[in-house]
Amino acid sequence: MSRVVLRGVPDHLHREIRQAAAWNRRTVSAEILFRLEESFAQRTVDTEPLLERIQQRRKSIGALDLSEEVLRRMKNEGRP
Repeated sequence: MSRVVLRGVPDHLHREIRQAAAWNRRTVSAEILFRLEESFAQRTVDTEPLLERIQQRRKSIGALDLSEEVLRRMKNEGRP
């Protein structure tokens, strides 16, 4: 098997790309192109279910007290 040289890519990342390419039955180049295309693809998000989940989560958590005193205490908690 020939080794594809990726300049500037750390060995551990190169291994992960090779493994992903093998798993997905792609060449290393095809795997890289696929992932680049996916990262730049525009995605539409259905906001209604997302907003509903956020509202349900807020109800389950209840009101949060984020006063300066509470935030200060939280920041210092566990510090020597």
